[in-house]
Amino acid sequence: MFWWDRPQVDGWLAAKGIERAAPNLWRRPADGTVLDSRQVAFAVIETALESDDLPPSERLALGFGLLDVLDVYAVAMYLGFEFAGPDPQHESDVGMVWEFCRHVLEHPRESTAVPYWLWVDWFEDARHSEAAFVRLTQGVHDTHLVQPGLRRIDRVLRISGPVRWEVKGEVLRHAVRHRQLHPSLLWAVQGAVEDVFGQVDVSEARTLLQRLRLADEDAVLKETLLTALEPRRPKKRESRRQRRVRRR
Repeated sequence: MFWWDRPQVDGWLAAKGIERAAPNLWRRPADGTVLDSRQVAFAVIETALESDDLPPSERLALGFGLLDVLDVYAVAMYLGFEFAGPDPQHESDVGMVWEFCRHVLEHPRESTAVPYWLWVDWFEDARHSEAAFVRLTQGVHDTHLVQPGLRRIDRVLRISGPVRWEVKGEVLRHAVRHRQLHPSLLWAVQGAVEDVFGQVDVSEARTLLQRLRLADEDAVLKETLLTALEPRRPKKRESRRQRRVRRR
């Protein structure tokens, strides 16, 4: 992998005066201040990405390593500017983002920052959403899909609401063959319907929902979505004569 691993990140943070105190807590030995991961992120991310002590490739490697270790969206946001910001320095290397995200999404440890980063910064951006979604759902056509690919695709479907239906529709149709993905497909349709930038094909979404085998609360949500996606009959217009008669 091209990013720094946890011992390397811990070593860099220690050199900056921040030592690990517990799995998600840090300490400044100089004054005994205890920091959570978010506080550490805001304290070091700009320094990490602008450090004169490291070549550009190592700054990126450190940035991805910090995101993996701290799991804080602020790190992802600053890192994203390197690939798609106002003045991106590594626009042609955006594939590094997809490779890193594949790794995180396949890991048994669940990340909160990376899915949110994909959802709001990449899937909502029409310039990148197709490439990101296609890359991150590779393997969905495999009839014998197993872990860790199954875990990755499950997590991607849950945040796929903003992706254009023309892009995600085929993936959803293949994913429905895997019973383990039915709950995440429900989330995919819900996001397509309810997200601010959601993208849905009403007819295909209804067909997909009808194929899902779900239990308990998921089954209730399925029926709610089917109702919301029912075709609306156009209201019949009254003639002037009918309106005059109704008003009498």
